[in-house]
Amino acid sequence: MIQQILSLDQSITSSLAPLRNALADQFFVFVSFSIFILVIFPLFVYFRKKNFLVFSQILLGGATAYAISEILKCVFLRPRPDASDAFSFPSRHVALAFFMVGILPVNTKYRLALLFWAILISFSRIWLSLHWFSDVIGGAVIGILTAYLLKQKVIEEKIKKTLKRVRR
Repeated sequence: MIQQILSLDQSITSSLAPLRNALADQFFVFVSFSIFILVIFPLFVYFRKKNFLVFSQILLGGATAYAISEILKCVFLRPRPDASDAFSFPSRHVALAFFMVGILPVNTKYRLALLFWAILISFSRIWLSLHWFSDVIGGAVIGILTAYLLKQKVIEEKIKKTLKRVRR
């Protein structure tokens, strides 16, 4: 099973390599790092709106997705496709992107736009040879699960109680 996943990863990365060019690479570098806009802009908006529940969920969930990704990188120590000195599994960018898709309280039209953006970020990480396909899948799972857990009523109520205590 592991060998089949590694083979699929190699196959996808190898099939994209001949398609790469400077213009596409620049575009995907921008897309890849747009994750910071996707996280920071909503933080700013919800802070200004004084919607501290969503602000806290983004902050707490983003930090959680980031930390889980970092811990797993240290556990798996998987080299990146570009052979850089950073580890690959899972993708932090993708974990954060899919977390934002799940956590932001937006209507279906905006959620679909966010989902498209997250998929584009995922593809950019593979295109730029910074991650394998399985790294991207792992990051997506982390992001989706983190958002799901923070959206549970029990967790939301604990965050609300904490915010009430902090505001006193």
